[in-house]
Amino acid sequence: MADDSIVQLEEVVYRLVDKCRILQEQNTRLIQTHERWLEERRNMMQRLEKVENCIDSSISHLQSIQGTE
Repeated sequence: MADDSIVQLEEVVYRLVDKCRILQEQNTRLIQTHERWLEERRNMMQRLEKVENCIDSSISHLQSIQGTE
C-alpha cells in the first residue's frame, strides 16, 4: 500500500514538473514577445520624433520665407 502511494506521489510530482517546464517555456516566449514589442515601440517613437522634427523644420522654414516677403 505504501508503495502505491509513493508511485502515485511520483506520478503527481512528474506531472507538476512537466507543467512547470511548459509554463517556463510559455513565460520565456511571452518575455521575448514583450521585448520585441518594446523594441518596436522604441523604433516607432524614434521615427515619430524624426517626423516631428521634420515638420518643425518645415514650419520654421516657411515662417522664415514669409518673413522675407
